Amino acid sequence: MITRQPLSRQVEESQRIARETRNRERHREQEMLNEKAKESAVFAERTAQLRATRLAKEAGDREVAQQALAAKLAAPAKKATRTK
Repeated sequence: MITRQPLSRQVEESQRIARETRNRERHREQEMLNEKAKESAVFAERTAQLRATRLAKEAGDREVAQQALAAKLAAPAKKATRTK
């Protein structure tokens, strides 16, 4: 013969199970948020590194272009000669 728990114990047990489930879900959500924050931080760091690299390259290219222009302006102009 199966004995049944009193109703209050069944309610307490159901509430305990619900609390545990809710706590597990909250913990899982927090872990997901933490993981997402880590991924965002890694992405932001990588983006910052790529931006710094691009800006450094652009500055180098600009300097090379200025040097080439200065060299071109410093060189004496060639006279055009006609050949018959």
